[in-house]
Amino acid sequence: MYLAHGVRTVAVALGVATVTVATTAAATGAVAPTGTTPRTATAPAVTITPGIRHQQREPRTRPSTTAECEQAIGIACYDPAQIQRAYNLRTLYSRGITGKGATIVVIDPYGSPTIGRDLRTFDRVEGVPNPPSLRIIRPAGKVPAFNPNNANMVGWASETTLDVEYAHAIAPGARILLVETPGGGKTGTVSMDQIVTAEKYVIRHHLGGVISQSFVATEQAIGSAAIGSLRGAYRAAYSGHVTVLAGSGDSGATGFGSNQQSYYTHRVTSWPASDPLVTAVGGTRLNLDASGNLVPSGRPFAHRARLRCPGRIQPGGRPGHSEWPVLRPGAGSPGGPLKKGANQVELVEIRS
Repeated sequence: MYLAHGVRTVAVALGVATVTVATTAAATGAVAPTGTTPRTATAPAVTITPGIRHQQREPRTRPSTTAECEQAIGIACYDPAQIQRAYNLRTLYSRGITGKGATIVVIDPYGSPTIGRDLRTFDRVEGVPNPPSLRIIRPAGKVPAFNPNNANMVGWASETTLDVEYAHAIAPGARILLVETPGGGKTGTVSMDQIVTAEKYVIRHHLGGVISQSFVATEQAIGSAAIGSLRGAYRAAYSGHVTVLAGSGDSGATGFGSNQQSYYTHRVTSWPASDPLVTAVGGTRLNLDASGNLVPSGRPFAHRARLRCPGRIQPGGRPGHSEWPVLRPGAGSPGGPLKKGANQVELVEIRS
């Protein structure tokens, strides 16, 4: 990931933010979008916070190699060329399938004031062609000026950079639309209502065909009432033939409780990845050499460590009859609650 002035930051995480729940919007410091009615004391307010973690900043003019990252911070760093080879994306590119003609919508609170320069630096250093366009809109309200001393703003700037750069690296021919939303209060948390407002605007104005979301929350921690009140954008996306993607989190088959400190001791799933109208994308661990070739680990499927497992999961929002079919592992009898507990896309699905 590249930030302004050519400084490279190594970040650990899937770029997935966490969602927390409070009893009122005032308690979280979240600012409701203009024209909306404040929540009552009994309605849960869902807020999101950045989940990215910085490991180090590198004042070097070239990317770290995989070996250098493993030695310095104990994890493997992969560049776009390695990822493209691992997924066999070059075969698609050779057929002209690069995302050309499509627009990827990336939703991030606060955004990043240097994303344009960051993306240009990323493309130049990594050898990725420039996107046809990078646009930024703020349909949910005015975004406050960036404060480098605000850890949450810095976290979201890094999240934004990661999201934009690698959406572009996977689909280099696609247009990128970055949708920034306002933050709220001293805590730096952001009301999920703002995300919904922004996504509805994008869908209503036909601004993109794919929406990428990098935030999750444990369904059991949010509760069905909160989830049900926030599904409007996904219903609109379905009606408008817009694909909505969501990462399924960084916590494997478990997830944080509402206090964001302790984990559940049984299988749970995360929303909105679990929503019937959202395509869930789960992460895996790659073992690649410098060229992007798979390195056998000596253990079956050890390089295919899923971050989320199938199970009997019940989304809080029960879909209506007009919504698309749902994968239903462990579902009950016909007519019962729809259940979705497995990723529909595994990133990466590579077997030895």
